[in-house]
Amino acid sequence: MTASFNASSLNQPFTGWDELRPSGPAWKIERPQVTHDNYVPFFPDQNGKVYELLLLNLPVMLHCMDGGGRLTSVNKRWAETLGYTAEDVKGRAFNDFLTAESRAGLVHQVYPAYLQSGVCRDEIVNVVRRDGSTMQVLLSMNAYRGDKGRIERSVC
Repeated sequence: MTASFNASSLNQPFTGWDELRPSGPAWKIERPQVTHDNYVPFFPDQNGKVYELLLLNLPVMLHCMDGGGRLTSVNKRWAETLGYTAEDVKGRAFNDFLTAESRAGLVHQVYPAYLQSGVCRDEIVNVVRRDGSTMQVLLSMNAYRGDKGRIERSVC
């Protein structure tokens, strides 16, 4: 038996996707709403040690801020890339590590939207290294709000 080829079918739109798409209950999974009451950590650990080790050793720059924009922690990659130690930067404003132009852009454009939404994605900012050189980074931030709705901390 030989398969036949019909050249006129090349000019027709392909309609076979519906036949190829799986169907049934396995493809209609509804994700539960995650709330504070039903949240289960990916790495359960009462003391947070697993989280700390994971975050400190991520291969990307990561910092956490309090509600006032002061650094509470930075991971190893952040400190090494910018030439600081965690102790050097703890308690300092994140804005201290930005160029004047990036600081102005964040203060006047990004932060107002971030305070409302609690999310910032892929903003290009220039950070200042300890040696005075600058580098561009993509800044993304997630806010964690307290009971009264105020941002208590941010992970960036």
